[in-house]
Amino acid sequence: MSEIFRETINKDDIAFRFGGEEFLIFMPSENSALATIQAIKDKFEKTVFHMPNESISKTLSAGISCSKDEKNSVWQVIKNADIALYEAKNSGRNKIVLYKDINKEA
Repeated sequence: MSEIFRETINKDDIAFRFGGEEFLIFMPSENSALATIQAIKDKFEKTVFHMPNESISKTLSAGISCSKDEKNSVWQVIKNADIALYEAKNSGRNKIVLYKDINKEA
């Protein structure tokens, strides 16, 4: 994953592992986030991971949350991204969900 991130994210983006199989990337805008995450997803799907006894391919689910409201804490933005991530996983996996799109459906 780190190699895919290095190849794809911009120099101003910040990427790091946030949990077992979860990563966070801080980016300056929603437009760059969506395009970058789509590029990461495309590269990830084409990557074959070589394990000791097998080679496997994986898919990627992602949640994106943005905020221009200074009242929102970083933790609230992360929480919203996590909600979007689980919406992506629960609605079939291998997709990108924007947090604001979840709110439109509600």
